[in-house]
Amino acid sequence: DVTEKKEAEEKLRKEQERFRRLYEESKRQEELYRSLLNSSADAIVIYNLDGAVEYLSPSFTRIFGWTFDELKGKKIPFVPESEMESSMTVIKELIRNGTQVHGFETKRYTKDGKVLDISISASRFNDSENNPAGMLVVLRDITKRKQAEKRLRDEERQFRELYEESKRQEELYRSLLNSSADAIVIYDLEGAVEYLSPSFTRIFGWTFDELKGKKIPFVPDSEKKATKSVIEKLFSTRGPIHGFETRRLAKDGRLLDISVSASLYMDVSGEPVGMLVVLRDITEKTKAEKAIRDSEKRFRNLFNSVSDLIYTQDLEGRFLSVNRAISDLFGYSPEEIIGRKGSDFMKPELRSYYESEYLASIKKKGSHKGIAVYFTKDGRKVYLENNSTLFQQEGGEPYISGIARDMTDWITSQRRIKKLQEEMLQAQKMEAVGTLAGGIAHDFNNLLMGIQGNVSLLKLQARLEPSDFERLKSIEEYIQSGSELTMQLLGFARGGRYEVAPTNMNEVIRKEVNLFGRTKKEIEIHLKLQEDLWIVKADQGQMSQVFLNLFVNAWQAMPKGGHIYVQTENVALDGKRMDFPSIARGKYVKITVSDTGIGMDEETRKRIFEPFFTTKGGDRGIGLGLASVYGIIENHGGSIQVESQVGLGTTFTLFLPATGEVVREEKQEASKQIITGMGRILLIDDEIKILEVGKQLLEVLGYEVESASKGEEAIEIFKRDGKRFDLVVLDMIMPGMGGGEIFDELKKINPGVKVLLASGYSIDGQASEILAKGCQGFIQKPFSMEKLSEKIKEILSN
Repeated sequence: DVTEKKEAEEKLRKEQERFRRLYEESKRQEELYRSLLNSSADAIVIYNLDGAVEYLSPSFTRIFGWTFDELKGKKIPFVPESEMESSMTVIKELIRNGTQVHGFETKRYTKDGKVLDISISASRFNDSENNPAGMLVVLRDITKRKQAEKRLRDEERQFRELYEESKRQEELYRSLLNSSADAIVIYDLEGAVEYLSPSFTRIFGWTFDELKGKKIPFVPDSEKKATKSVIEKLFSTRGPIHGFETRRLAKDGRLLDISVSASLYMDVSGEPVGMLVVLRDITEKTKAEKAIRDSEKRFRNLFNSVSDLIYTQDLEGRFLSVNRAISDLFGYSPEEIIGRKGSDFMKPELRSYYESEYLASIKKKGSHKGIAVYFTKDGRKVYLENNSTLFQQEGGEPYISGIARDMTDWITSQRRIKKLQEEMLQAQKMEAVGTLAGGIAHDFNNLLMGIQGNVSLLKLQARLEPSDFERLKSIEEYIQSGSELTMQLLGFARGGRYEVAPTNMNEVIRKEVNLFGRTKKEIEIHLKLQEDLWIVKADQGQMSQVFLNLFVNAWQAMPKGGHIYVQTENVALDGKRMDFPSIARGKYVKITVSDTGIGMDEETRKRIFEPFFTTKGGDRGIGLGLASVYGIIENHGGSIQVESQVGLGTTFTLFLPATGEVVREEKQEASKQIITGMGRILLIDDEIKILEVGKQLLEVLGYEVESASKGEEAIEIFKRDGKRFDLVVLDMIMPGMGGGEIFDELKKINPGVKVLLASGYSIDGQASEILAKGCQGFIQKPFSMEKLSEKIKEILSN
């Protein structure tokens, strides 16, 4: 019976089929798990209980770098020292208890030494007898996740910090808005109020509750146009507005000065949603600024009204500011002066002083005081006494501040005083000598008069031998020479003019130039005479003597020939010329006579006008030429100065006062003939010899003569019958009763009396006074019979 066998075989076959299916299923499962292990993104490692590698997934090699062949049967060297203890604890717990590990985060090395953040999941697996056989470990690279988490944490922290900061800022801004001294307003785009700071209420009076959602009624009509323009600019440029100054009304009607700053605030899209406006009350500041401006204006007015020169400079001496006095003195505008050094207004040779003395003293000692010479825009020399001080300003550059005073007039006046003192000394010396010379000339003229009278009488004798007549003519020539000598003495004597008349000096100069030029051919004279030269009152004879003496002096200074330059011009003097301190203001004729001669030293120049001073030998003059020139010019109300340097020639400068009179026609030259006449003459002279010879001369001329040697005697004779006398010949200088007093008494007795004044002095002084009282004529001693007869005839004929 094989039934059981068949059943057993069938059962065996079925059992084999089941095992085959189970094996195939196991193989599929193994292949599936292997695929899963190989395709896993995580690294999978199977360890035995000793920690040696039995399996590595491909992702392990991708993540950590080691291959299975490198690590098979080995321990993986990738646990950092810092992670060793925690990793060993987990492994021991896993092996001992078989518990699974999920999400154990640790760090592992890669083959190239990098440290990765790893999340580990692990489980223990057992053998067929359910004994621990090894560990399956899944390692997930969470480095990027960790980094992302760190970034998230950092961002979260940052956002939290930003939020906290935002809250602090918000609180800060709120505190700032609430505590700001300026009024702050936030408007919407329609101009309605969204926020008012507490200071707005303090400054303008309105509260936020009063104005919320409303427009503020505080823009005056006068400011509306400007305010509208600023708002339009704010929206067109979208840039902030700063420091717009305007005026606003307070709730109580007060008008306040306000400085406005404004900006737009935007939404997230960048579109404006309103305006933030800050208003600062500058009313007090405006008042203070106005007070400062007023003060500055007053200071500037004071600064510019001070007559002294006020300035500031930098340390190089460049002007930073100047007052009007500096500009007026130098003739430059302030803009032309500022930025320039003080030395720019000095002569080049003096500029080193500015650096070495002025600036050096200020930098070393902090100050400088002294007098320096500057030159104005028109070339005038000015003397400035400066007092400069160095100032160190806080937080700025040091600067020089100074004040200067124009000392030009003072220095000039001191020099003028010195010059005037020299002139006064010279004048006193000349006056003393002149007084002496006048007395000598008077006495000498009287002596010559006696000689001339006797010579004239001798010449009238009919039995005179020709040889005697010639001797008498020689005596007359000597008398004439003596008379010329007395003329020179009287030239520098006080009142030494003879016949004064309106004179054109150009004509006098031309006449003397022609006369001198004919005799001195080696001298070339150059004339530069002004047309329409003003007229002066002068004695033409004496003026001729002046120029003849000047020409001779120049000729003697040019022994080998040379040039003389003569120039005339009209000038108006202001009385302030330093070189002519004694000359009064007015119109003058200026005459300069220059030569190219040898010149003279200063000592000689100072003595050039002294009488009897000469640098020539005794055979070339007695030293009266230039002395008489000085006296003649002084006696004519003028002034003369001389400038000279050795080797550079000499220049004489003369000033003669101009007159408004016109030149009269010249009188015809006196006749050389004796003119006889008839009539009674009273001759008055204190010199007995002159009285005797004069009486004889008058009698020879045909006149009846009575004489008197004293004034009282003459008055007594005239009182007896003054009308008997046709003429009185009166000596001016008399002892006791002088000529002027006698004339006055004669006029009292007979107002129509005719008087001929005779004197050894000149026509100036007393003679001029007597002539001004009505005296009919003047005759200078010594006079010839011809001159006497002509004068008498001239007076009696009128």
